[in-house]
Amino acid sequence: EELERTYFDKPAVLKPQLNTMFDQCLTFINSTHRIRQLNAYYVPIFSICTLIHVISRVNQRTGFGNPALDFLCGSEGADNKFETLIESVNHTFLIDESFSGSILLKNAAFDVILTCCTTMLNINENMLMDYMMANVNLFDSITQLLIRCPASHGYDVCLLLALLLQYHKYDTSNTYIIRFSVFDDEVALTSLAQVIGSSLNEYNKAYDIERTANESSSWWSSLTTFVGSAIQSGTGNRRMKKVDDCLLLAFYEAVHLNRNFISALTHTATNSWTTKGSFLSNTDALPPLIPVLSSASMLAGSLKI
Repeated sequence: EELERTYFDKPAVLKPQLNTMFDQCLTFINSTHRIRQLNAYYVPIFSICTLIHVISRVNQRTGFGNPALDFLCGSEGADNKFETLIESVNHTFLIDESFSGSILLKNAAFDVILTCCTTMLNINENMLMDYMMANVNLFDSITQLLIRCPASHGYDVCLLLALLLQYHKYDTSNTYIIRFSVFDDEVALTSLAQVIGSSLNEYNKAYDIERTANESSSWWSSLTTFVGSAIQSGTGNRRMKKVDDCLLLAFYEAVHLNRNFISALTHTATNSWTTKGSFLSNTDALPPLIPVLSSASMLAGSLKI
């Protein structure tokens, strides 16, 4: 809030300070020294995410364009700075898992790139997305993460991929749509199906349990269930709903764009599905996909995609 007030009250004083801070943070993040990168997780990366978030909040009406970019990192060399930032994120995704701090560094990289992707309510007004479109190696890096460590970073990859596919999705300039539509790596697609399928399966199981309970319950038990659900804390439910929306969007785009994904999803359904917090064994019966497919259709309609 203090930064936002200063942005409007004393922009001439704040701008050079933000430019200097951004440059110093970028120097730490772009370091090839792993220990220095680990130290950069705590202050510089958090600082860059905060700066981008604040500048985006005060520019929601006009969009994150050249004026916002100039205020954040200066007009001189702004393109090179953000290209360097995205390339540094890309290199971080490629760090070998044998390095003890690799998960921490990759989580930090996802913090930065997802902050850049979500600066605007309308993603098409986000100029920072252009730098990701220009980085041709980012797609290869995140698909490799699906192969190497889906349990650790699978959800973040799904979220990032879904966002990248939304940017000017009806424009041929979005290279991610083109590349994903012809993507045929069976291992990566199977990992993507595992991440999406195992999480959405939890919703299917809950739907199946609720449907069975409704069919066999009396009006009194229905009333008590309604009252109980009304008074319980909704924090967890809101979080699950948010996760569900992200995975439904990723699921919709994968089915819509990539014809090989259905084969991977079918193959995955015959094996065990595991993610960070869920497990489905081979002996478990799969609930019907009707609630997932209908929810995906409604989500697609609400987003006009």
